[in-house]
Amino acid sequence: MVTISVFGGPLKRLLIQRAFGMCGQSVTEFELTPEEYDLGLQCMNQIATEFGAAFGFNYPLYGDGNADEESGIAASDALGFAVRIAQEIAPNIGKQFSPNGPQQKACSALIAKYQATPSRELGRQTVRGAGNRYLGYWRGPFFAQSSPDGETAQ
Repeated sequence: MVTISVFGGPLKRLLIQRAFGMCGQSVTEFELTPEEYDLGLQCMNQIATEFGAAFGFNYPLYGDGNADEESGIAASDALGFAVRIAQEIAPNIGKQFSPNGPQQKACSALIAKYQATPSRELGRQTVRGAGNRYLGYWRGPFFAQSSPDGETAQ
């Protein structure tokens, strides 16, 4: 029987080992306990929800999942995701973690790539600020009605 994986990407186990390594743990294959892998999976599942469906994460069907599954994320996002996992793991294991320059840059790039931009419409009676020019009586001192994407026409 041949099984073809739909997800791809680095294994969850490798991302967890990398995160624990950033926190100063020894991370050879047999040195992390099952509890540490469970902690990594819990943090991984929690963090992946912040990035939305476009992130491509392989969510478990039940429980926290299996560390030997493929993560489903792009290989280019692996370092930033491991840094983000390490930031969540460190306080739980009593370690301090502050990412260095390349790690912080990878984490910031990951967040910028997948972060959802919040938008909201302005109400009908939202007053323009004092810095806006007067556009005539017919426009009034209020913002125009918002478009469906949340942007206001100027």
